Amino acid sequence: MAYIVFDPDMRIAPALSSHESFTQPGETLPRYERIVSVLESEFPSDSMFVFSRLRALLGEQEEYTDQELYTHCERMQYRLQGTDGVRGPVEYRNMAQDPIQLFMKERVITGGFCFHYTRGFLKMLQEHDGELPQEVAFGEDGRDFHRGGELKDMIFQALWSQGVRGIDLGIVPTPYLSRYSQANSVPALMLTASHNPESHNGIKLFLDGRKLYPTGPLGEYRLSSIILQGSQDSIRTSQPVPALQMPDMRTQIIEELAGEMRELDAAFFEAHPLIVDCANGAAGGYLIEALEQAQIPHLPLFCRQGKGLINAGCGVASIEEIEHESQERLHSHPTVQALVREVERREAGQGYAIILDGDGDRAFLIRYRDGSVEILNGDHLGYLIVRSLKGTHRVFHTVESTCAMRDALHAAGVLTDTDEPHITCVGDRWLARDMFDSRDPAVGFESSGHVMFPQEIRDPKGGILRNYSGNGMRTAVYALRELIRHDLDLRVFESFEEKATYRSGNIHQFFRESSLWKSLRSIVRNSSVCTAQEFEFRDEPDLLFFFLSQGGQQIGWWYARPSGTEAKLTVRISVSSQYQESAQQVMHEVTQKMDTTFSL
Repeated sequence: MAYIVFDPDMRIAPALSSHESFTQPGETLPRYERIVSVLESEFPSDSMFVFSRLRALLGEQEEYTDQELYTHCERMQYRLQGTDGVRGPVEYRNMAQDPIQLFMKERVITGGFCFHYTRGFLKMLQEHDGELPQEVAFGEDGRDFHRGGELKDMIFQALWSQGVRGIDLGIVPTPYLSRYSQANSVPALMLTASHNPESHNGIKLFLDGRKLYPTGPLGEYRLSSIILQGSQDSIRTSQPVPALQMPDMRTQIIEELAGEMRELDAAFFEAHPLIVDCANGAAGGYLIEALEQAQIPHLPLFCRQGKGLINAGCGVASIEEIEHESQERLHSHPTVQALVREVERREAGQGYAIILDGDGDRAFLIRYRDGSVEILNGDHLGYLIVRSLKGTHRVFHTVESTCAMRDALHAAGVLTDTDEPHITCVGDRWLARDMFDSRDPAVGFESSGHVMFPQEIRDPKGGILRNYSGNGMRTAVYALRELIRHDLDLRVFESFEEKATYRSGNIHQFFRESSLWKSLRSIVRNSSVCTAQEFEFRDEPDLLFFFLSQGGQQIGWWYARPSGTEAKLTVRISVSSQYQESAQQVMHEVTQKMDTTFSL
């Protein structure tokens, strides 16, 4: 049976009995029945579909073929997850009768939600494999630990209620939980809200080292349906299932990191300061101990764990917010201030900073020289790593990357004219999807600081696997080495970028085939200053994306995208610098429409 999720109150009802909510004057019941027939016959039992999207489809004048109708229905499915798992503000000791409904309405994370989410994950694995997993690996970024561990306790209660052992890796960076999952072929659960404020938390799931994707029998749509069907199940206390001896990953991780760091020039950092900002998160202890073991001089900043500390005015998120602002604004950031002070104290001329996020899967670098601050985001770091690696690597980047990155890679001689990078949806999982399956080594990155490049790991039998998980620590080390070794000038990344972000108003009005979506598509498609070729990402249907060209030459791209993790709609254009005037005209027309829509 198919179900409808009625936004915004998020009640759920069978599609077969919901016709009165959809049929309006001018809309015939047979049309609704045809759509419901597709929902019932072409999708797995208990699939969930979003009311507002189905309502918009019913209002269309076009007559669709069966295949077109299926494609539209596929885009209307409901899932609890956003861009990267689930996350939101935490309410501790909240005994809501229906924590799943609370999350659906307000995106609030509670202990009860963690229990149901974990148990739903187990049920999905049992449904697919015919049996429950014997064990599930667990890691966290520390924010729940320092607030008493309520969420972790509920996750383990859910595991024990099904007789599943929990392998507790403790506070560990996300990339190493992914690695453990892949090497040992065990499901894994990471309790983290990544770069979000300390008051937030969330869950990332892994199967064989990979994050979940929306579709398929082990996808987020299926998981969400299972969780919603079981949301009224009682939460009960269970006896602990004895865990196996906890693996000592920490020593191995630190030794590996230290080995890679020894390729850095320690003498260089005797003269030039290296500040380390770990966002007071999971990576702090690992990175600092590895630097000490490798005897690389450094100054730790924001590298201690504690209640209320993670991401508090530090880390990648705080730098990302201001990376395109004035030098004066950049100099007000505490990490930049510490770097400038140390450069001036040593009369060093230049200095560097490594910036990570709360769970250690993202990185930025800062270079300060000649009185100027340079912020190096994920595009810069990906470029540096592609340059540094020997041999040929396939290159992947997301739509958030700057178009100048492609020109820079070609200019560096690491790409051939026929070997263009592959562009993906937003989020490191989309970078990883094809990389894991690629026979050739690959590098993937996005401007937010996720960078993926191969690391060989071994399974318990000694077999060699290639792991691709965003690892901020390794990213920073490899990129820093290339940057300093060749004293690279990154002005090759100069391009024109303009972005408009909407956080209020009726943001939910923007989704594929909605009125606003069609209006923006028409504006860009009919632009008089450039040719716009639409490109559809089936994995992220609400992403409206165009490649832009003039005179048959690609000059950049434009997109509009609702965030998967917060109430935010972003419109952005990226073009080569000489086409700034054309880009500004396109954005002016688009933002006029957006401003008018959201002011109504």
